[in-house]
Amino acid sequence: MTIDISKAKSSNSGGISGIFESLGLPAWTIAIVFFALLVAMVSFGIRARQEFQPVGSEEELIPRGSALQAGTKEERRAAAMDTSTTGDVVTGEVSTVEIEDALQSTIPTLPTHQVPEGALPLPLSGLPDGWTMDQWVAYGHLWWEQNGP
Repeated sequence: MTIDISKAKSSNSGGISGIFESLGLPAWTIAIVFFALLVAMVSFGIRARQEFQPVGSEEELIPRGSALQAGTKEERRAAAMDTSTTGDVVTGEVSTVEIEDALQSTIPTLPTHQVPEGALPLPLSGLPDGWTMDQWVAYGHLWWEQNGP
């Protein structure tokens, strides 16, 4: 009596595993393909993030959509570095007379009170409270003696 035994390879694999087996590839190739796809996706994500990021941290002060962000980074840098002499340009030096005039225009002027002839000058604060000009002409010298300058 002889018994013939044979081992038949049967596979119930479906999906990607079944496709790889039908191509004659071993089952561990699924892990390698998965790892390669994962590395490719991560590297693409990193490159896309660096390349397609419209605003860098140094440009956050410029609002999105501003005309200052028009063009590439190199074009914006070239436009910012352009110091051509178009438009209104201040030229020449400022004279000493112009400086003195500007300084004189910024110095506050104290109000001057008109005092009749023969009367003492008013204090810097003006007429004392409750005094009239007639009283100052008559009694201003007494106020100066009591209060001083």
